[in-house]
Amino acid sequence: MRASTLRTVLLIKAIEESDRSGELLPLADRADATRAVRRREPTRPVAQAPAAGGGGPPLHLLAERAEHLLQRLAARYPAIRHAGALLEDLAAWASPLLLLLSSVLGLALAWLDATRRVDILALPLAGLIGWNLLVYLLLLVTALRAGGAQRRRSAHPGAALLGRLSRWRAGRWVRQSSLFNAPLAEALRSFGSEWDGISRPLLLARARRLLHMAAAAVAVGLILGLYLRGIVFQYRAGWESTFLQPVAVLALTRLIYGPVAALTGVALPTSTAEMAALRWDAPAGGVDAAPWIHLIAASVAFYVLLPRLALVLFETLRLWRRAWHPPLPASLEAYARRVLEPQAHARAGGRILVLPLGHEPAEAARAGLESLLKAELGEPLQLAWQPPVRYGEEDALPAQLAALLSAEAVDGLALVVNLAATPEGENHGHAFAAAREALAADAAHARLLAVIDESSWAARFADDATLASRLDERRALWARFAAGYGLRSCPADLARMPERPSPDHPAVKAVRAALQAAPA
Repeated sequence: MRASTLRTVLLIKAIEESDRSGELLPLADRADATRAVRRREPTRPVAQAPAAGGGGPPLHLLAERAEHLLQRLAARYPAIRHAGALLEDLAAWASPLLLLLSSVLGLALAWLDATRRVDILALPLAGLIGWNLLVYLLLLVTALRAGGAQRRRSAHPGAALLGRLSRWRAGRWVRQSSLFNAPLAEALRSFGSEWDGISRPLLLARARRLLHMAAAAVAVGLILGLYLRGIVFQYRAGWESTFLQPVAVLALTRLIYGPVAALTGVALPTSTAEMAALRWDAPAGGVDAAPWIHLIAASVAFYVLLPRLALVLFETLRLWRRAWHPPLPASLEAYARRVLEPQAHARAGGRILVLPLGHEPAEAARAGLESLLKAELGEPLQLAWQPPVRYGEEDALPAQLAALLSAEAVDGLALVVNLAATPEGENHGHAFAAAREALAADAAHARLLAVIDESSWAARFADDATLASRLDERRALWARFAAGYGLRSCPADLARMPERPSPDHPAVKAVRAALQAAPA
């Protein structure tokens, strides 16, 4: 999936997850779009639909559906089409301006000396070549330190600045949109949060390429300026120095111009006498500047222009690769199943049985569990809370579950336990096993979740400096215990769960992993 296509998908995803009532994007439009794309492959389940790499969400169906919905949304809110490309727009208009300024800088360097002399030891030329050689050295050191490992690259300061400006501009646009459409602004903030992590490598790659192009533009401007000076005026080439003698200048010119002279065939002075004759205070007062202008221009091309163009090509190829194969967020697969085949999660209208084990969650925790499950399973969702199973009542649980499941179909069963409790095989283990056995006949549809409520533990030890380490120990204890029964635990502070947790919330990720990895 191309980055531009993924951007559209994530934009529609953010709107659907934020606009659950259908105020921005009517629910009927969403259903129509789903039916339209599903008609192409009516008999193939979403889980078997083709995707990039052979697995994961059906990208082509998601893309078609998102584009269909974007057209309908743009008819009501035309500005929405600018939301996705807002970050790239800054680089688009900054590129011509920066290249123009770079070319003017190169021309200015060529005309820095207003006299009709071409100094073969000119500071602008030496500074430009020295700076670029330093950049190449830093790039080489960075590449060697990476050592082929998939490490996160530190951004070039200029590239990072352009990235910050782009995000600032996008944030300002979102804030302005909140003045006339608050629900849309909320959706755009959610989209921006998820898209930022995916688009940042692309944006930085564009910025690095732009900086290489700017350096090449400086070189082009300098070369053009040198030849324009030679065409309009008669120039002579020479040198002068308070500290350097002809022997030192001879060595320096061989170092700077030697490789280029060998390539171009322009002869360099071969003796100190020839070099001394180039001094401005010598009787000849320098020599004709044409050969030296050719050498200086060829040096700029050799040390600056060609390497920078090679780096531009390298960054362009890397940008194309990233733009064609951007990383897919983990939340995309669950979103695909939810919108393209809602019956996979909501065969029974999204009804989830909730069974507390030796634990009676507070109202805030109950609301938090609903927010958590909606964040991953979406709408519709109905939580059917059952009376808590007291300690010692686990033996009656198989019959209780059989009666509940025979009375009505459900899409899942959530067992809620207290993190503060110590897991015991004869209590919690018996309940886990009974729940798995009860759902075994319907494992293809009904899912089993073991939710570890951290609310009371966090409230009790809120002022404890060792809370983080002790919390990790309790989580690990419950994770090992649940794994012994073929389940992945889902730890969550339910009482402090946001009303609409983001797809990257740790608790949402835990639920997602449990749904994907463990059969009921």
